[in-house]
Amino acid sequence: MRRLIVMLLIISLSISMISCGNMQEDALMHLYTVYYLDSDTCELVREEYEMPEGKDTVALVHELLKVMRTGEDANFKSAMGEEVDVIDVQYKESQLSLYFSAAYNSRSGTEEILSRAAIVKTLCGIDGVNFVEFFVEDHPLMISGNVVGMMNADSFLTGLDERGKDKTKVVTVYFANKQGTSLVAAQTMVNYDTAAPLAKLLIEHLIHAEETIPYTNKKNEVIPTVPSSTVLRNLTIRDNVCYLDFSKDINHLMKGIQSEVVVYSIVNTLCELPNVNRVQITVEGESQEKYGEMDGFHLVLERKLDFVK
Repeated sequence: MRRLIVMLLIISLSISMISCGNMQEDALMHLYTVYYLDSDTCELVREEYEMPEGKDTVALVHELLKVMRTGEDANFKSAMGEEVDVIDVQYKESQLSLYFSAAYNSRSGTEEILSRAAIVKTLCGIDGVNFVEFFVEDHPLMISGNVVGMMNADSFLTGLDERGKDKTKVVTVYFANKQGTSLVAAQTMVNYDTAAPLAKLLIEHLIHAEETIPYTNKKNEVIPTVPSSTVLRNLTIRDNVCYLDFSKDINHLMKGIQSEVVVYSIVNTLCELPNVNRVQITVEGESQEKYGEMDGFHLVLERKLDFVK
């Protein structure tokens, strides 16, 4: 009897040790979020990747970059691309520097912005990595003649609504040139709640341009168009027409900016959306025939590219 009890105790202890060992092994795994481009190169998608803990930061970076390069399937594609190589990785005091081959310079537009965002957002998921900087060979990454500099996960996010329904998208927003005489198309990335209209977020970008312009690819070439005190009172889209109603603050034109530049920064920005091809603007619920020096402000307006530089 005593021998049976001893055997049962040994078996029980062995099971407990195996169970504790498995729990310890599970505790040493870490879940990382890896970002990819969708199949149409329009938005970011994300996948979870489990990896054992214990690797140093640079080793983790190499591992996650490898996953980003090889983990694609029919629904999404790698942000790394086959043609771009990572020559070197340096990490110091929460800052990560990535050195890419010259092939990185072949990227542009939406694909470049989304790829850069995917890499930065993935690597900032590593404990201790707060900022990421890109170099092409030995030179800092330049976009539209400007040094991109240090980025973090928030560098690509504006207008967040933390309800678990957010999507990331590259959009085109029209601001004024430095002289206020023409428009400049600037690309930026927005994170938006799928329950809210993207059109509304674009208008908020124009109103709060002092905050949003630094995240565009034309940050040193443009200035705001819409007065920052303006309130968007209502926005509806019906039959491809976007109806906007602003507070009277929109009439406080900023010095040096032409009236039509303000109006068509709004119209052209909204007409970038697939469900909008015309815009009608009212002020405090009323039609207004003139806006500054511009006649016909009360009309339904179409995209006008004459002002685009």
